[in-house]
Amino acid sequence: MDRERDTLEELRSDEAALEQEVLAARREAAAMAEQAHREAQAIAAEAIREGEREVVRLRAAAAQEADRAAAEARSSALGQSEELERRAARNLARAIARATAAAVGD
Repeated sequence: MDRERDTLEELRSDEAALEQEVLAARREAAAMAEQAHREAQAIAAEAIREGEREVVRLRAAAAQEADRAAAEARSSALGQSEELERRAARNLARAIARATAAAVGD
């Protein structure tokens, strides 16, 4: 009977030790999960910041491209305007010459 009692006591002791180990393992797993969660949040926050920086960079590049395109359009419009002025001057000279010729009876 003493032997059975000793065995039973030993089993109870082993069970208590196992329960403590399980609790410790659960605490460790919870701490590891919490650490992983914090790391994931930090990674996500950095990715968001990087994305925001990229948006700013892309907006600046788009603004520069728009400025360049507008400058090209102004330059093109100026060139076309100058050509139209030259053609108008030639046409005016011809019109005056025709009007003069018609007036003098040529």
